[in-house]
Amino acid sequence: MYLYRVTKYNSALRDRFDAYAGQEWASRREVGKVVDGHLLTEDEYLATENKYLYAFEAFAHEAGARELTLKDLFIGPSTPPEWRGLREGQRVSLDQAVDLVRIMLREGPLTTLLDDGDRFYTHVGDNLYMWIGSEVDCVNAVAEAERIGLFVDRDIPSPLWDDGERYWWLREGAPVQHVLFAFTRDGDEPGGQWAIPDARVDAVRGLVTVAPDDEPFYDNYDIDDARVPELAAILGLDLDPGPVYYRVGTRSVEE
Repeated sequence: MYLYRVTKYNSALRDRFDAYAGQEWASRREVGKVVDGHLLTEDEYLATENKYLYAFEAFAHEAGARELTLKDLFIGPSTPPEWRGLREGQRVSLDQAVDLVRIMLREGPLTTLLDDGDRFYTHVGDNLYMWIGSEVDCVNAVAEAERIGLFVDRDIPSPLWDDGERYWWLREGAPVQHVLFAFTRDGDEPGGQWAIPDARVDAVRGLVTVAPDDEPFYDNYDIDDARVPELAAILGLDLDPGPVYYRVGTRSVEE
């Protein structure tokens, strides 16, 4: 594939390790704040966001992608109702994909990888990073992105692809521990974590809909707010569903 990283960050300001050395705003959360002497306004943010969406469509059109598949879909508790029905592996139109890219650029509650098999993919990360892969060299899309003020760096693969293994975050051969994680709703910052005793894993599992191909219960699952009291009773914890939400996950146990 031809690989591209599309950002608002000047490529000339990267060091030899590819780290960005400039000082500027990097998120919609900074609207109304002064960053390096510059006040970020909502209008400026939206203008930049629209550049990304225009570039995304330009790359998709040049690659011939008209529908995209949702992979590694995560729907957080505050996802708008119109998007809660999305399912892993679902195909969406390019117009729908534009709306999803917008949500992810804003670091919203929904994330997914968008791809069209070996033809095309788009991944959106934090801090307004967008990675694109295409089976054709999208020279026109690159020119358009650069014309509107974005920067395109070639031959940089998306870091959001895993290595192809289902439970890539677990260390092979190590014991697995189930964990309850708490995340703040305003930025997904960790709010606490508690090991789940093995004897209570089945009861916790009963509070969520487990993916059909996740027999060992190793994937991550959000607990619905309405079921937090049940979760608290099962684990004997004092859990507050107000400022945080709770996720059941796994980790390898250090030996």
